[in-house]
Amino acid sequence: MPAPPTTDDQQWHTVLVFGGGDPPTELDRSRLPATALVIAADHGADHALVCGRPVDLVVGDLDSVSTRALAAASDAGAAIERHPREKDESDLELALRRALDHCPRRIVVTAVSGGRADHELANLLVIAGAANRDVDVDVFSGSDRFHVVTGRRRLEVEPDQIVTLLPVHGPAIGVTTLGLHYPLSNETLDAGTTRGISNVAAASNVEVEVTEEPCWSCCQGSEPDGPTSASLGRAANAAVGQHRRHRCGPSAGFGALLRRDTSRTARALQLSGSLTEVERDESGDRVLNILLVGSDSSAGLDPDDPVAVGRVGEQNSDVMIIAHLDERDGTVAAVATRDLWVEISATGRNAKLNSALAIGGPAELIDTIELNFGIPINFYVDVDFAGFRGLVEAVGSVDVAFPQPARDWNAQHNRTQTGFQQLEAGCIALGPEEALAYVRSRHYQTMDADGVWHTDPGGDLGRIRRQQDFLKRLIRKAIDRGARNPSCSTI
Repeated sequence: MPAPPTTDDQQWHTVLVFGGGDPPTELDRSRLPATALVIAADHGADHALVCGRPVDLVVGDLDSVSTRALAAASDAGAAIERHPREKDESDLELALRRALDHCPRRIVVTAVSGGRADHELANLLVIAGAANRDVDVDVFSGSDRFHVVTGRRRLEVEPDQIVTLLPVHGPAIGVTTLGLHYPLSNETLDAGTTRGISNVAAASNVEVEVTEEPCWSCCQGSEPDGPTSASLGRAANAAVGQHRRHRCGPSAGFGALLRRDTSRTARALQLSGSLTEVERDESGDRVLNILLVGSDSSAGLDPDDPVAVGRVGEQNSDVMIIAHLDERDGTVAAVATRDLWVEISATGRNAKLNSALAIGGPAELIDTIELNFGIPINFYVDVDFAGFRGLVEAVGSVDVAFPQPARDWNAQHNRTQTGFQQLEAGCIALGPEEALAYVRSRHYQTMDADGVWHTDPGGDLGRIRRQQDFLKRLIRKAIDRGARNPSCSTI
């Protein structure tokens, strides 16, 4: 796949796709993300040019894009992917495939309406298919808005706005809504029926959750001729819904789970504990900070496990990250803290933050973080190698984008440290073994178009960025699967 421009993050979280329909309106332009990888489906390159958005990739049979727009994209360094005119996929479908190659968290699509009715309907169905990759998809087209919801999603609407839910690709099972005048609770919406139309928003935020199969949710202004928006909701994998397994306690990958209480001591939580104990903000929504410590302990591994070879039970704080989860807008943020030079709470002396763990355990580490940064820690999680594998296994796999082939390779010793090797570019689903090798990779290399390997100059900082991105993807996937309690996930 064409490599995206180099960024510090190395991963594109948002992809903006310009279709070849009617040009985006001023309202559309105001809704488009300021920072995104931009992909144009054929004539969409003209729309991107008018909107002043540099294009990173132009894809399609290129039978409708203007010479001026194509030249402008090429001169700006965009990749040009030309397909034959007689092909099985539409230009928009090709563009969406390329967008998914980057494992984005969000895809925004514009300029998909207008022209032939069959094209417009096909575009919406193709966009519905994009929801199968655990990604939020938003479509802005004039006064209309369409949203693809994976599992559960909160939509911003106006009170009294009409909201319609329409299933696609089969019945939508387990539809539950919050913030609607006529609420739905674990109901089934059959395809080809109008059971979900003409609901009304009772608040400025509406939540829609579907457990199996997709459904459309359309939001319309309070007046019949008012602006409209729509949301396409998709369920979690139907097979998962039919075959549920509960992973609690150590099998979910937690070596230890502690909660900060009001006496300023860290105490162990029963792993069946609930997040209802976590502090809430003024609106009543949960906002919590989880301190995750990744240790290189080989405890729990078989003696002949490749990861355990050469280890004799030592345990060091290899990774230290504060994960911030905000229920108000679904925000997940991660901050690496391990090597910061701080004042240690117990000694009053300056040292690396991770030394607090060795001095006084989790309680001292939490005290030191709160002393230096004023960040309240609600939960402490210690994850070793076996526990990390269990976390990934609990969600099945985690999608990671590889713009180029990648591997872990210590050039000095001419060998791999972790065994990580991904020789194909694209959006790759990493299972427990591959994920552990990926996040441990300190000597990370990527291959250029000429087949030459290049070592990531970021070193440990590059590994931290990859770990942060992986953690956020894992947490989002767990939440999309319905996890609300970190001590017990259900799949």
